Amino acid sequence: MGDHLKSPCPEPAAVSIRNRTWGCSRRLLWVILGERHPAAVAGPRRQLCPDLSVSPQTAKRAPAGLLPAPSWLHLTLFCCPFTGRNHPAVSGRGATTGARRRGALLPSPPRRLVRARRGRCRAVPSRAGLCGAEPCGAEPSRAEPIAAAMGVRGCLRAVSSYSSPQVVVVRNGHLGTAYRALQLLVLLYFTGYVFIIQKGYQEREMGPESSIITKVKGVTQSPSKVWDVGEYVAPPEGGSTFSILTRVDISPAQAMETCPEGRAVANATCSSDQDCVPRDTDTSGHGERTGRCVPQAGGTGKSCEVLAWCPVDGDSISESLAEMASQFTVLIKNNIHFPRFGFSKGNIQASESGYLKSCMFNTTSALYCPIFKLGFLVEQAGEDFAELAEKGGVIGVIISWNCNLDLPDAECNPHYSFRRLDPKGALASQGYNYRFAKYYNWNGTRSRVLIKAYGIRVDVIVHGQAGKFSLIPTIITLATALTSVGLGSFVCDWILLCCMDKEQRYSSRKFEQVPPQVG
Repeated sequence: MGDHLKSPCPEPAAVSIRNRTWGCSRRLLWVILGERHPAAVAGPRRQLCPDLSVSPQTAKRAPAGLLPAPSWLHLTLFCCPFTGRNHPAVSGRGATTGARRRGALLPSPPRRLVRARRGRCRAVPSRAGLCGAEPCGAEPSRAEPIAAAMGVRGCLRAVSSYSSPQVVVVRNGHLGTAYRALQLLVLLYFTGYVFIIQKGYQEREMGPESSIITKVKGVTQSPSKVWDVGEYVAPPEGGSTFSILTRVDISPAQAMETCPEGRAVANATCSSDQDCVPRDTDTSGHGERTGRCVPQAGGTGKSCEVLAWCPVDGDSISESLAEMASQFTVLIKNNIHFPRFGFSKGNIQASESGYLKSCMFNTTSALYCPIFKLGFLVEQAGEDFAELAEKGGVIGVIISWNCNLDLPDAECNPHYSFRRLDPKGALASQGYNYRFAKYYNWNGTRSRVLIKAYGIRVDVIVHGQAGKFSLIPTIITLATALTSVGLGSFVCDWILLCCMDKEQRYSSRKFEQVPPQVG
């Protein structure tokens, strides 16, 4: 069998073709195929491609699909098909018939052939570097346009062709098990996850329109005074973000006048007036410099004088409001609307007017009573209230509305979750604090008290989605599922063709060309 494999031309390939004939010559086809013409004149040129001819004995011994044909022949045969008769590589019609009975796949010349004039053939190499023979009595200048015309015609015919899958049953236990397992995995994924969990049959709307109103109640006291809701809640209007004071550092009374700059301010120290630039300001300073160098408070050195709220380095007094702060109540009123479905709902469903005065939030028994204690919010976020009240922090209240509108409205309920939003272990700017001042007149002088406030900031975040059955997403999901089932066939075909099809038995039956009807 090795005699027909020793070919200097490209690698062998199996080709099975049955189609209508051309109107081109037999010898021109031999030029394309690189075959030896029987009537070619003996000489050095005749040995250009001696190993491409196949004897009848070789054709009979060769297994199915293993007769040589150049790889470039695939493109020629795809664009320019032939019939499977009278191939010159087999001596005699009987040899061709016998090879066909044994399953040999032979490229063949056309049925209609141009008669050759005897004794005027000579073997010549083609311009593409392939072995071939020039047609008898034909000039190369005429053969090339004919080949080009036939190639264009064949390519146009190939563009208008249609490929249909061919079903081939392969009896292999391991491959069949893998195929069914892949199909089962795809079906389980689409049935369990896509349809049941993700509800792929529904049209969805993300991000509802939402409004939030908050209200805090409670009274606490510090060593110096009693604090009510008008003093420890900021801002007072009750939006989605608010803070509750838990500790304050109160500076002594300050008035607008001149005084030495603070010792902690960079470039504040000086030795003479030349070191202080008049009307200069420092972003980390407290006011505008006057251009004078004056002694610091306590007589420890000199610093530039500034026009500011003085004294700038007064010792502050720290007072804690956390004694009763954990018992403050927070009302969070939320209403959502999904415009696509025209669905609206709120988190308060009171059966009587005084319902909110006596209820407290509970996940099971009082889900629609959104009144929370501040200590409860901190505890649900996993934080210690005393530590958080000392340094301050940010607590997030997340309200989720995941509504399946195929069910009754009573099944669409809010879900609350709580967590700390600011980094707990940050080394720089840890906690939550801010400054504000309270102004008053003292003996005709406008004065103020500067307060550095530490507190618990509450951010109310609302998100959700709504879904309702729709025909379009259902069809798309079903089509995707049915298409994905074919993944098993693709994987198994790849395994069979690349790993198991050593003798090309499967590929020879998988791909077949069907001739068009003549007449």
